[in-house]
Amino acid sequence: MEVITIRDQIRGVAKRFRRSYESSLDSRAAWKPGKTRRDIADDLDAMDAEIAGREEVADIIGNPSWIGLKCHDCGSDADVVIQLGEPMDYESQTAHVCAACIAEAFGKMQRHVPR
Repeated sequence: MEVITIRDQIRGVAKRFRRSYESSLDSRAAWKPGKTRRDIADDLDAMDAEIAGREEVADIIGNPSWIGLKCHDCGSDADVVIQLGEPMDYESQTAHVCAACIAEAFGKMQRHVPR
C-alpha cells in the first residue's frame, strides 16, 4: 500500500521523462514544435517541483499526459490516491483508490465485522 500524490508525480516527472526517452533525447518532440526531447528534459529539470502545478508540466512537455491520478473505483480525477495491490507494473494487479472510495469501502466493511 502506498500513498501517491500529484506532487509526487511532479517531483518525479523529469526523471521519468529522461528514462522514457534516454535513447532518443536529441530527437525532435513531435508534440512540442521546435524542441528536442533533451530541451524538454532540461526544462523539467529546471522547474521547481515543489511549486509547479500540472499545468506547468503540461506546458513544458506539450501535453497533459504525464501528470494525473484517477480513482480506479469511481473514475474521478484525484490529487491523492492509495495504491493497493502489487507494485505498479505492466501486468500487475494494482488499484488506485481515492479517499472517498476508501471511506465508503471502510464503512461497508465495518458493517460486516463481528463486534
